[in-house]
Amino acid sequence: MSELIVSLHDVAPSKAEMCRRWLEVLDSRNIKATLLVVPGIWNAKSLDSSPAFIEWLHAAQERGHEIALHGFHHTSDRKYQTTLGRKVVGSVLARGCEEFWHLPYEEAHRRIRLGREKLHHFGFAPVGFVAPGWLMSPETVDALRDLGFSYTTTHTHFCNLTSSTEIFMPTLSQRPQSLWTKAGVGFNHVAVSVMRARKAPIRIAIHPNDVVNPVVRNANISMIDRLVGHGYESKTYMQKYWELNPLRDVDLGQQAI
Repeated sequence: MSELIVSLHDVAPSKAEMCRRWLEVLDSRNIKATLLVVPGIWNAKSLDSSPAFIEWLHAAQERGHEIALHGFHHTSDRKYQTTLGRKVVGSVLARGCEEFWHLPYEEAHRRIRLGREKLHHFGFAPVGFVAPGWLMSPETVDALRDLGFSYTTTHTHFCNLTSSTEIFMPTLSQRPQSLWTKAGVGFNHVAVSVMRARKAPIRIAIHPNDVVNPVVRNANISMIDRLVGHGYESKTYMQKYWELNPLRDVDLGQQAI
């Protein structure tokens, strides 16, 4: 059976209401998503000051959704910018959110460790990490391995850190606040048709702001419904990792410490 992985990005207190609305849509379709949580201060809010949001995350996990780490502050730090080429790529693809794109090993290790510790403090045990904008330095990948993370992802691949292997699994994502929004929606619908015909695995990445743009919201929902209607099986990233590493001690039901 072909696979569909839906991820909800930028899950944070500052986006709480939009995240809640998206999860209602996914729950109504029995889609188990991977929730990419930003644990540090972002848009002047953090998990520490949001007990209601933490309760909501726990309730989502109990319903089968996965909690994964999505950076720490979700913003790029100019102090660590490297080459001009990487700066241009980061600004175009992530628009200021490329937190891990330029980081050296020590800083990447520190932020990932702090993010995981923050989630541990609130009772979560993430095994996966997805960088904001899917952009990260090679040193970030090294830090993830050294910290014992199970997987990460790029725009095009699911990366099994345990076996150091990658699976081609492209991501379809919308950009609601862009001049290219309608063109992107059209491209993604074509891509779904092509990939579905080949029974290829597909990832759909949704963002909180997508829910307030009718064109983008409806496009995401339509793609999910089309794929499920054609027999695609919904999985979380952790479930995908478990399939590839059946002997690993990962508790799909609890995912909490």
